[in-house]
Amino acid sequence: MSGRRGTEFGLIMLGITVVCGLAAACSVWPALDGALTTLLLGCAGVLVAVYLGRDAVRELRFRLDMRALDRRDAARTAAGIGGRR
Repeated sequence: MSGRRGTEFGLIMLGITVVCGLAAACSVWPALDGALTTLLLGCAGVLVAVYLGRDAVRELRFRLDMRALDRRDAARTAAGIGGRR
C-alpha cells in the first residue's frame, strides 16, 4: 500500500510543480498567460461536463430500474400474485 501512496504523492507533487512552473513562465512571458488560462478553463469545463454526464447517466439508470419495478409490481397485482388478502 505504501508504494501506491508514494506514487499518488509523486503525481500530486508533479502537478503542483507543473502549475507553479507555468505560473513562473507566465510572469516572464505574458503572452503565455492567455493560452494557459484558456487551457486551464477548458480542462475545468471538461471535468465538470464529465461529472454532470456521469450523474445524468446514473439518474437515468435509477429511473429505468424504478420503472421496471413498477411494471413488475403492476403485473403481479394484475395476476393476483401479490398484495394483501
